[in-house]
Amino acid sequence: MDPTVPQIEAHIDRARHELGANLKELEHRVEVATDWRSHFRARPFAFVGAGFVAGAALGVAMSSRGRRPQTFDAGPVGPHVSAFLREAVIAFTAAWLRLYINELLSESRTIKRPESV
Repeated sequence: MDPTVPQIEAHIDRARHELGANLKELEHRVEVATDWRSHFRARPFAFVGAGFVAGAALGVAMSSRGRRPQTFDAGPVGPHVSAFLREAVIAFTAAWLRLYINELLSESRTIKRPESV
């Protein structure tokens, strides 16, 4: 038996309502995930640390432009130690950022759903 016109209209109205609720939920999740102020209030020291790391990286990048990098004579081990320290700082920063981003993503998944309209 084919559905009647009122049944089809009721089905369309239900689908429209569900889509509207899903869109409202998505809008709310995006707002919460992109609200940097709430993230800053929750973890101010993480932002300060990230700013420090970004500023230090930018300072190092800008200071080596236009002139020869300074070297120091630490014997035959010197260049290897310098490269090791640079790689260690990069690895530490990457691991810290990965953890921080995972924390942000897990918080955005556990956000309470808004009530349907």
